[in-house]
Amino acid sequence: MGQPGSAFSPIHSAATAAFSARNVLRLALLAALATLLLSALYFYQSQQHFAQHRQQLQQQQQQLIELGLEQSSQHIQRINKALVQNGILDDAISAATTAPATPDFFARWNALIQTHQPAAMAFFDQDDAALQLWPDATLPRSQQAFNHFWLQQLRKSGKPQQAIFCQAQDCIQFRFARLPTTSGQGVTVATGVSIRPLLERFNQARQPTGLLTAAQNRDVSTDVLVYKWGYQLNANDHSQPLRQALTQLAQSHRAIERAQSLFDIKLDQRQFELATFPLLPGDGSLLARLDDISQPLARLRYDVLKMALLIFVTLLAAALIYLWRWPQAEKPVASAQAVETREPSAPAPPSSAADNREPVVADGDDRSALSAQLETLKQYNEDINQQLAQQMILLGEERDRARKILDHSQAIIMTLQPDGLIDSINQFGEKVTGFSHGELLGKNFIDLYPGNNPVALKDLQIMSSVSQGLKTLYQHEAHLNRKDGEECIIQWTHTRLDCPHRATPLLLSTGLDITQHRKLERNLSWLVNHDTLTTLFNRRRFEKEVNAALRWAKKHRADGVLITIDLENFKDINDACGHKVGDIILRKVANTLQTLCRPIDAAAHKVTARIGGDEFAIILRNIDCDGGAHLSQRIIKALNAISHLQHHISFQLSASIGIASFSDAHHNSTELLSNANYARNQAKVDGRSRYRVFNPEHSHIEQTHHRMIWRDRIENALRNNRFVLHFQPILDIRQNRISHYETLIRMLDENNELIAPGLFIHIAEQFGLIQQIDDYIIASAIAKQGELVREGHDLTLTINLSAKAFDDKKLYHKISQAIRDNNANAEHLVFEITETGAVSNIVAAQEIMTQIQALGCKFALDDFGVGFSSFHYLRKLPVNLVKIDGSFVTELSKHADNKVLVKALSEVAIGFNKLTVAEFVDSLQTLQILKDSSVNYAQGYFIGKPGADIPVPLPAELMSAPDQPARLH
Repeated sequence: MGQPGSAFSPIHSAATAAFSARNVLRLALLAALATLLLSALYFYQSQQHFAQHRQQLQQQQQQLIELGLEQSSQHIQRINKALVQNGILDDAISAATTAPATPDFFARWNALIQTHQPAAMAFFDQDDAALQLWPDATLPRSQQAFNHFWLQQLRKSGKPQQAIFCQAQDCIQFRFARLPTTSGQGVTVATGVSIRPLLERFNQARQPTGLLTAAQNRDVSTDVLVYKWGYQLNANDHSQPLRQALTQLAQSHRAIERAQSLFDIKLDQRQFELATFPLLPGDGSLLARLDDISQPLARLRYDVLKMALLIFVTLLAAALIYLWRWPQAEKPVASAQAVETREPSAPAPPSSAADNREPVVADGDDRSALSAQLETLKQYNEDINQQLAQQMILLGEERDRARKILDHSQAIIMTLQPDGLIDSINQFGEKVTGFSHGELLGKNFIDLYPGNNPVALKDLQIMSSVSQGLKTLYQHEAHLNRKDGEECIIQWTHTRLDCPHRATPLLLSTGLDITQHRKLERNLSWLVNHDTLTTLFNRRRFEKEVNAALRWAKKHRADGVLITIDLENFKDINDACGHKVGDIILRKVANTLQTLCRPIDAAAHKVTARIGGDEFAIILRNIDCDGGAHLSQRIIKALNAISHLQHHISFQLSASIGIASFSDAHHNSTELLSNANYARNQAKVDGRSRYRVFNPEHSHIEQTHHRMIWRDRIENALRNNRFVLHFQPILDIRQNRISHYETLIRMLDENNELIAPGLFIHIAEQFGLIQQIDDYIIASAIAKQGELVREGHDLTLTINLSAKAFDDKKLYHKISQAIRDNNANAEHLVFEITETGAVSNIVAAQEIMTQIQALGCKFALDDFGVGFSSFHYLRKLPVNLVKIDGSFVTELSKHADNKVLVKALSEVAIGFNKLTVAEFVDSLQTLQILKDSSVNYAQGYFIGKPGADIPVPLPAELMSAPDQPARLH
């Protein structure tokens, strides 16, 4: 009975092994098939999600376009409404047909242009002939055809028409409409505004973008877009890939739909998505955008392969587990069958029968449980796949957004390894350095430093300590070598960047390119101390040098001289030959003075300066008056040798020179300059080309007598009301109207002739009379402002306060009382102060200024930009306006350096939220430069001279000047 059983065992084992091998193969094939099906499903779902995401993005961009065009349309309607309401339309048509335009019309037209800033305007008669065109008097043929077509459409439909016209890198949205006039005839008006801001929103995302507009030359053009589609592409120089994509699409499509569409294009082994967006209804123009989708698609394929591998491994593992458990479930069943074969007649014991039945039941349970587990695992995998697909899309969007932010950031963003090796860099960093990402990868950070830089290793050591966590951050400036060989200056900030997937942290290094900032600082520093025309020191630096020389003389018990030089009859040269010739003469004088001073011993520490229009000065240490006299003789001889021939008229220079020693001034800079000027004036009395050495024995009596005479005249003027106020107009540049007047004081002499304040203010300060003059100015100016309010004039007066004004403890009460007594408008009063007037006791000045501002008054800081201390007090003092010093504004159109300085001063004031006023405006060109530099107000003889009358009309040049940008042609 044992033999049959033993014979059965090998056969059974062999059958079982064969069955298991077949099952393994079958299950592997089933796992591969299931993997293929699930991966295909996952790929399809991912593509659907990706397509839905792109379509949603396109819908958002379409909404952005429609919103931008709607805003432009509303802007145009506001312009048209202003044309009708302000009567400009009637006057424009009248000026084009019958009467010439009046200055008042130009003023209103300029106000309209400055307020609404249209890009183009045209008026047409009933026959569609152009009556007025702005800004160009003539139009190119393409725009003439464009206007003719849409004027016909307007006549056919009777409804306003909108269309887009592109030319010269700008695209304009036009609205053709019939507007009413007071005569009832009506005029056709084409009003256009630029849609460049709308296009720039797309260009900022570094996506090639352009406009497809109707082409006028379809029959003769060789451009496939024109002769096949009837479109011309208007795009910038960086949109060449867009043109290639459209050309490729035009070769395979006979026409392009004038609706929102998406196309897949392959260029240079990369996948692109071309999207077109309809613009205005009826116009047919399209906005085309090209987006590189190669990287998102590559990531999608990679994720599908990774998911397929995961599914296959999971299914295969489940199959192997199943096969491993199946033979164990079969063994009890086979044993039971063998027992029944061997002993068919013997009844099975109850316990044995029970044991044989249990494995069979267990086998069915195991199979059911395993099937349930496989079904659960399958459902779990499907859920995981769907979640992973969604996460992949979200992560892709976030990654794209982060990459765009990094690439569009106007800062260099690097990641560095702890030893300084460059790990990554953004696109802006590539642009600044000139190196590509591949060229920088693996380079050390300090390899970008110029050669033999002594601080390079020190910077690297400190950066290493940041990566180790020993320092929080490290900030420093460093010169960087660009690929083209030029150097730039970068402000770096290094911080530690912990990365969970890396064994060692990285350094996050952000850099700001401050090269231009540093150049501007150097230029500002030079301009603040030098005269731009002659390159000599200016008056500000000269005064510093005088004080430094006097301190040196006192410390070393030495002496020196100050020489002042005044060119004689220089005004005649300017008047006869113009300022250009005058500038040539001044430069020759400056070169002559520098040449004559060059051989002098270095111990003299010579300083040469231009301290006025035709005034120069020389400071010499370790030289007495005899040495100064010897140099003066040489200067007079050299200047006499300078001549200039202009218009057959020959001019020869001459000069008067004054010499004063340090010791005679008792180390007082004001007295030293006064002594030198006094000697120079005496030289003028002696005749042409003379010099005089200051003699203290004779001059002090005359100077004292002179001051006493002026003191009496000032006191007499105060007693007998011999002071009067004049007012100089100040122009609001943007609104092109007079909005302010500066209050200026004048004194009347015995013959009722006006005496300028420069002749008596400093005497009044010396004798303590300036406070009474301040009181007169404050009371009279506020009374005048109250009178203007009662007359209905909306004008502001600026009132100058002297350097001693804040010493008056009753200043606030005097101002507040005058405002109440005259019913003046405090909000239209501006008090003008200088640095010296406020800084003697800055705390008291701040307190008084704050009290006066509480009344509604404002404050202006005069002579802004003359010294760097102005920037300090601009932050300390509660001023509302700053007045840019006139020395930077005079002949601004001729000096490029002054343009840079004025723009910089304006930007500083804007940064502090202050308004700006430019003094000494002398021409229309200067006014335009100030407007381009964002200066708010202009003051000078070109705007108007000081006078007793107020208000005064706007100068005729500002209403009808031919080069005004807002003039109607």
